[in-house]
Amino acid sequence: MANNSASEFTPYFSIETGLVWSSLNKFELDSFNVESEDLPLKLAASYQFTPQWSAKVGTTQSIIESSGVELRIDENADLITTEALYETTLFSIEGGYTILFNESWQLDFDAGVIIGKEKNEISICPTANYSFRIGPSCNSSNATSTSSNKSTETSFIFGTSVMYNFSDNWGIKLGYNFSGYREGLTKREFLVQYRF
Repeated sequence: MANNSASEFTPYFSIETGLVWSSLNKFELDSFNVESEDLPLKLAASYQFTPQWSAKVGTTQSIIESSGVELRIDENADLITTEALYETTLFSIEGGYTILFNESWQLDFDAGVIIGKEKNEISICPTANYSFRIGPSCNSSNATSTSSNKSTETSFIFGTSVMYNFSDNWGIKLGYNFSGYREGLTKREFLVQYRF
């Protein structure tokens, strides 16, 4: 059973998971504007080796953004739909500093590196020239042409959070993080932590 009071401290591991409101600022990729707001799942593991200092690794589920554009070749031709699908899975390595107010409340500060494994897929599909159309729908299964690019992006990340420990092993956390990833990425987190 973990004890995180400063007077009787024992190093411990913890895992935390929960939902993250992620907001990725608009940027251009292969002539498409990418901008995403998503609610992915986060999973992280950390080691608290002193009452103040810790190290943490984490991952966040893919942020996915899809956008489509229709282009008319000429007056007699069908429309062509070009659609881009952007995905990224984020990994982070961070160091943390904790301020303990009492046995129940603590304030955490984190800083480190965030790494994104990105995939951008562009599909081109023929679109029937209907007078009524709901919107473009083009993916790799019905495309006449598909191209895919993969890349890795790296940036800094820092943030802060407040955690309420309602037992020796369990706590709930509210946090805010900012990263320079692409044109800027902010994350608002609601997490549950288990210590062992």
